[in-house]
Amino acid sequence: MRPIIKLSAILVTILLFTNATAAENIIGTWQGNLVVSPEIELKIQFIISQGNDGSYTVVLNSPDQGAIKDIEANSVVYDSGNLKLDVAELSGAYEGVVTDGKIEGNWKQEGTSMPLNLIPYVKPTLTKKDKEKLLGSWNGPLNFPGGSITAVYRFEMTEDGGILGFAESPDQGAFNTPVTDMEMENGILTIKVEAWQTEFKGRMEGDEIIGEFKQRGQALPLALKRGEYKIKGINLDLAEQDMATLVGEWNGPLITPTGSLTVVFRFEKTKEGTFVAFHDSPDQGAKGVSVTEATVNNGELTLKMETINAQFTGKLTGDEIIGEWKQRGGSLPLTLKKGEYKAPVFSLNLSKEAMDQLSGKWQGKLGPLTLVFRFGKTDKGDFVGFIDSPNQGTKGVPIKEAALSDGQIELKFPTVGGEYTGQLTGDSLVGEWKQGGQSNPLTLTKE
Repeated sequence: MRPIIKLSAILVTILLFTNATAAENIIGTWQGNLVVSPEIELKIQFIISQGNDGSYTVVLNSPDQGAIKDIEANSVVYDSGNLKLDVAELSGAYEGVVTDGKIEGNWKQEGTSMPLNLIPYVKPTLTKKDKEKLLGSWNGPLNFPGGSITAVYRFEMTEDGGILGFAESPDQGAFNTPVTDMEMENGILTIKVEAWQTEFKGRMEGDEIIGEFKQRGQALPLALKRGEYKIKGINLDLAEQDMATLVGEWNGPLITPTGSLTVVFRFEKTKEGTFVAFHDSPDQGAKGVSVTEATVNNGELTLKMETINAQFTGKLTGDEIIGEWKQRGGSLPLTLKKGEYKAPVFSLNLSKEAMDQLSGKWQGKLGPLTLVFRFGKTDKGDFVGFIDSPNQGTKGVPIKEAALSDGQIELKFPTVGGEYTGQLTGDSLVGEWKQGGQSNPLTLTKE
C-alpha cells in the first residue's frame, strides 16, 4: 500500500486545480497548510490559470518540498462553486467549495482524507526594516560529509530603494551569482539562487541567520554571521628553496573534449610569512580557489584543491611544470609555464557594417540563465566580443570567431566549447545556443 505522504523526495500528495466562476474568480495562486500528522505540516499551492476556451489548468507546488513542483492535475471539474481535482501523479484527489474568497475542502489519498483550506497567496515582501537588517555581507561554514566550504551572501540597496542579493562560494572560486528570489515571513528569511538550484531558509537573530541550506534534494545546517569574508590561503609547508622556485604565477591550457581552458596557479608569501597558493580558471570566471595541500618530492610537485576535488601533479623543470590534471575520475595532460596570465584578445574580422550592427550589449535568457553578448573596439582599434553569464558570476568569455552575412550570424567561443547561430533583425538576435552536443533556443535583444 502506498504511503499517504511520500517523504522520500518529500513527495506530498498535492494537486492542481482549474476552475472559476463569474461569482468567484479563482485564477491565480492559492496556498494552504496540509496537516499530514501532528509533527508534519506542509505548505501547498494551487496555481490556477484559464485557457482561451474557458477551461482551467491547475498546477501544484509545495514550497516546503522541492520535489513537488509544477505537477499538473489531469482532471478538473468546477460546477456551482464545487471544485474537484484528480492528480494521478500523486495518486490523490481534492474536493472543495469556493466561497467568500477562500477554498475549503479535503485532500484524499488512498482512503485517507485530510483537511486542506486555501486562500489567495500574497508573496511576503521585504519591508524597509528587513532590507536594512540584511544589508552587508553574511557568511558561514557549510559542513558536509568529507569537508567544509564557506557560503557567503551579500546584499546591496539600489537607488530606488530595492535590494539586490549575491551568493558566493569563495572556496570554489564562484563570486557574484545573483540571488533570484528573497522573501521574509514571520521572521524567516528565504533566499533562492536559481543558477545553483539552492535555497537557504533561516531565522534572523541579531547578527546571525540560523537555518538550513538545500541543494538538489540534500539539506545541510547553515548558520550565517554578519561580517565581511576575507579569503585566507592555507599555509603550505614547503622548504624555503621550493617556495622561492614556485613564488609567482604559472599558467597553461587544459585541453578538454569540449574546448580549451586556461589553468592558473598563483603562489604567494603573505606578510605573516606563510606560503599560500590559489587556483584560477579565468575562462570560467573562477578565481581564488585555495590550494589545500602542496608537496615537492624529487622535483615532482603535487597540488590538491579539496573544495573542487582536483589535483595537479607535474615535474618541475626550470620555468616549466609538465604534468597531469585529475578531477572527478578523469585525467588530462597539463603543462604550466611561469609568467603572468594575460587574457587573449581575439580580433573579429567583420565588415564595418557588421561591426556597426553588433556594437553594444545584447541580452537574453537561456532557460533560467541570463546571457549577455558584448561587442566593441579596444584602444588599439580591434573589434572584439565577449559573453557574460551574470547568474553564474562569469564575465568576459571571449568570442573567438564571428561571421555576419545577410543577417545570418555565427559566433564561436571554444573556451567553453560552444557556438551561437541566429538571425539578426534590427535589435533582435533569434537563434540557437549549442554546447556539449545540445542545442537550445536563445533570443537576445540589444539594450
